[in-house]
Amino acid sequence: MKLSYLIKECTPVWTRSIDPASDPDTDPEITSIHASAQDVIKGGLFIAIKGFQHDGHDYIDRAVANGASAIITDTKRDIQLTIKDPLATKYPVVAQVKDTRKAMSSIASRFYGNPSGSMVLTGITGTNGKTTTAWLLENIFNEAGFETGVIGTLNYRYKGQTFDNPVTTPESIDLHRILSDMKNQGVTHVIMEVSSHAIDLHRVRECAFDVAIFTNLTRDHLDYHKNMGAYFACKKRLFTKLLKRGGKNGKSVINIEDDYGKELSSLLPADSTTVTCLKADNHLCATLNGLNTKNHLCTEARQHKRDNFSGKKEPTATPSMVSATPSMVSATSSMVSATPSMVSASDIEDDIKGLKGNIHIDRCSFSFSSNLAGDFNLENILCAAGAAHALGVDTNFIKSGIESCHGVPGRLERVENRGNRHIFVDYAHTPDALESILKTLKMRAPARLITICGCGGDRDRTKRPIMGEIAARYSDILIVTSDNPRTEDPDSIIADIMDGVNKVTPSIKKSTAETSTLSENKSIGEDKTYSAKELIIEPDRQKALEMSVALSKPGDIIIAAGKGHETYQIIKSGKIDFDDRLILRQAATIFDAKPFCQSSSNRKEKSSSNRKEKYTDCDFSPIAWSFYDISQALDFTDQVNMENESENKNFIFQSASRTKDALKNKIPCFKGVSTDSRITEKDDIFLALKGENFDAHDFIPDLVKKGVKAFIVDKTFLRLKGDAIFFRVNNTLEALGMLARYQRIRSGVQVLAITGSNGKTTTRKMAASIFSQKFRTLSTSGNFNNEVGLPLTLLKLSGHHEWAVVEMGMNHPGEISRLSKIAMPDIAIITNTADAHLEGMGNRDNVAMAKAEISEGMKDKSTLIINGNDPSKQIILKKRANNPRVSNTIFFGTQLKEVPDIEIKGENNIFFVTEEKKEFTGNGISFTISTSLSGYRFKNETLFINSPATFMLDNALAACSAALAAGISISEIKDGLSIFQPVKGRMNIIKKGHLTLIDDTYNANPASVKGAIATLQKLSSGKEAIAVLGDMLELGEQSPALHFSVGEAAANASISRLYTSGERSEDIIKGALHAGLARDVLFNGTKSEITKSLTEYIEKSKKENAKEICILIKGSRGMKMEEILNTLLS
Repeated sequence: MKLSYLIKECTPVWTRSIDPASDPDTDPEITSIHASAQDVIKGGLFIAIKGFQHDGHDYIDRAVANGASAIITDTKRDIQLTIKDPLATKYPVVAQVKDTRKAMSSIASRFYGNPSGSMVLTGITGTNGKTTTAWLLENIFNEAGFETGVIGTLNYRYKGQTFDNPVTTPESIDLHRILSDMKNQGVTHVIMEVSSHAIDLHRVRECAFDVAIFTNLTRDHLDYHKNMGAYFACKKRLFTKLLKRGGKNGKSVINIEDDYGKELSSLLPADSTTVTCLKADNHLCATLNGLNTKNHLCTEARQHKRDNFSGKKEPTATPSMVSATPSMVSATSSMVSATPSMVSASDIEDDIKGLKGNIHIDRCSFSFSSNLAGDFNLENILCAAGAAHALGVDTNFIKSGIESCHGVPGRLERVENRGNRHIFVDYAHTPDALESILKTLKMRAPARLITICGCGGDRDRTKRPIMGEIAARYSDILIVTSDNPRTEDPDSIIADIMDGVNKVTPSIKKSTAETSTLSENKSIGEDKTYSAKELIIEPDRQKALEMSVALSKPGDIIIAAGKGHETYQIIKSGKIDFDDRLILRQAATIFDAKPFCQSSSNRKEKSSSNRKEKYTDCDFSPIAWSFYDISQALDFTDQVNMENESENKNFIFQSASRTKDALKNKIPCFKGVSTDSRITEKDDIFLALKGENFDAHDFIPDLVKKGVKAFIVDKTFLRLKGDAIFFRVNNTLEALGMLARYQRIRSGVQVLAITGSNGKTTTRKMAASIFSQKFRTLSTSGNFNNEVGLPLTLLKLSGHHEWAVVEMGMNHPGEISRLSKIAMPDIAIITNTADAHLEGMGNRDNVAMAKAEISEGMKDKSTLIINGNDPSKQIILKKRANNPRVSNTIFFGTQLKEVPDIEIKGENNIFFVTEEKKEFTGNGISFTISTSLSGYRFKNETLFINSPATFMLDNALAACSAALAAGISISEIKDGLSIFQPVKGRMNIIKKGHLTLIDDTYNANPASVKGAIATLQKLSSGKEAIAVLGDMLELGEQSPALHFSVGEAAANASISRLYTSGERSEDIIKGALHAGLARDVLFNGTKSEITKSLTEYIEKSKKENAKEICILIKGSRGMKMEEILNTLLS
């Protein structure tokens, strides 16, 4: 391509060869064009551009050395070139032009064949909303079947390909290359975000726009533009200079809700296009009016006031205006007429989950729903709809395009998490964008709004205090941090931001990450004069993001503003990998996974403690221990003679360097209590337990060498030499319980304790999910439910937990009593009593007596929750009557109708929570509950659990009963149950090919096995049902009869095959045969033999195209039936 053709529109001053005597050719062939000298190749054209940091004229020699055939320079420059290659036969031509940037745009367009003229090109400009509007319009175009390309802030993309884009609008050479590539690959419609820099620097000068959209204009880029007037004048050029000229004019879509949009609209010819969004009675309305010709649109809207007395709408229509109200839209003409046509939105519902309502275009109306939330996003939607309509896109495609847009990367983008927090990132880096986002979120905040924001370095400083003021006004917790500091000191940027923060709340409590505190304030909604209740300054953005999650509670909104989609941070040393979304997601995963740290959305004053309200990353660390705490916990009092060890009731204090006066020291010096030598740290107290197969005292010498300083040991243990401290006690297991009880008391928490023969863990997990919706909740982890596990759970209590949900298991009488006296429950649940642990209990009545021991340690005005359908409930109630501190009794159960016929002494408050009806789905059960509980009376509230097991309804009802007793609302109960997932090995449904596996391998007793068989029967409808059953352990003398009854239950469930394993499997087989199951469908053997037989049977069934197979696998924990499951899965 000849140089003369490329520079035809450039009006060069002159063109000459460097050495015209030896090389008179002034019109060389150009094979490539470049603005960077280092990229020039032989035959290339180098265009010297004066940049902000470098001047291309300084690099001409390098371009020549690289083989440039021609150089474009500025006329103001006196170019003196040095030819470094004496053997060169061709010399570059130099063309001097008035403006090399304008020339570059023209040359690029010609070099790549003027690609924009062959496609429908839509340009979007404005301070905010460009990317979202582009994303929406892209979806609409795709729905309409257009081959669409997009060039914007996020990237440029077309035909399934995505490429990084370092700036919103590329330099003209790159831009026309991209447009050419799009054209060559069949793209017909291009959407381009057009920045003010791109307009001012002539990057888009040779682009022929069919439609131009103006979203808004707010303060930004004033480090580049002198003032807002200059900024506006630059944006205006897209509409006055860059739309297609000639017989077919381009169309302008202008948001005249914006003041600058109104001014722009007034400056354009009458046949321009405008879009506006106005608020009316908390709804957004927009109209689109066509003026004069079918090719041009204009939109206006008017606010409709309602007559306070008659309810009639005030008539406001004029010959040039069509009105739209939240409930009614009128349209009198179409696009092809000279009379007005309209696009409007009505009946808008806008919440944290998105927008829904109606959109009206001409005489067509349609409902829509969008994941995009907020007034500003409705403006973006209407702008996109207006542009599509201006190009003749059918309204059906506009609707489906809007609804298929499920979110824009980095634009109010949701970060998914399991903790019921609303976490978003947004690119808002201007005052207006930040205010729009925060105002939108504040209006929809179910709880608190936590904002993390900063400002970029080496950019417009004037917006920093404005953004600080906005953030402080709307946030409940404001964390000021850095953004992209670039070469600036982050502390200096933060200081600028703080100038604005201090205007709103000059006396705000200022904290750093190490000293963050929250003051008690009015709840959201009590006062609409917003201002931050706490400020935290943390220059490290990663720490700031992680802290926001640690501070949050369920229902809170977290918004990280400024960086949005960016996957980097620019600091003084350069770019580093950094993604707000990834950091927040990781922080939420870690925080939600902590077994002892679940948050709440409601705090109460704890008058028993003077603790400060700290919410730092170590917020949920256990309360630390002082010497005084230990002595109090172990019942060492001032009345005990500290000089005479023989008179000490419970322990002896021994230390080589400390006197017994150390026991009066109240300064915390131990982080926690540990019983596992493998994880004990230097600042822990190690408590040495003895078991049947171990004695932890044996590990003390190694721990001393490791640096552990304090030990609680048996009195018979001989103290070691050295500086270690020993508390010698009569029984270390009892001492563990005493420490846990002390921790429970001083933490100020309330306790929900759960026991029962079946369903303890499931009920506990359900309850923890529900309680965590409102309270900071500690929950039992794993199987920590015995005389070791329960104390270790309580020892994890921090000063910020509000409830502990704990599980209590037992094998012998008296164990639950001891656990109850340690935990001191405020609410206790007995899920049921059944034939379990009979080896240590004898019979079911004794089991009921043992479970009823939970009432012995309950606190004053406590509540006991009992299964109203349990045959042993009378035994439990008689035991409950012995404790006058239990004030209330709640009965739960499916189809519960009758009041237990028993007199309860003391306060006789009896309530009911019962399941009324249920409906099975593929993944769980939908059911309704009713209750007579005072203050919560309701009927037929619908709930859902993620399990098809009918017997889990009782677990859910028990958890709901406890929640209602604790003052948790029905909506919070629903939210908690919705995130519940069954415990591993407890009715987990696994689908693999034509197999459905029911994993119920965690444990077994007769009642749970029969319940599992019933679930198998229900799930195997139309399928082949197979049961794989292992022994049920610890059933004592009744074991043969109980295994026999399980065999009968299997036969009565019409299963097709029964596999058994274990010493008691013959009893199961006898029961199955007695109930009529054929012997040839019975298989008894080891787990490996069962696995082999099952695998062969499954393979045979596959080949014969037989029915799908549903297999239940269940047995006691000691049987390890999961080994069969794992083999089948592999």
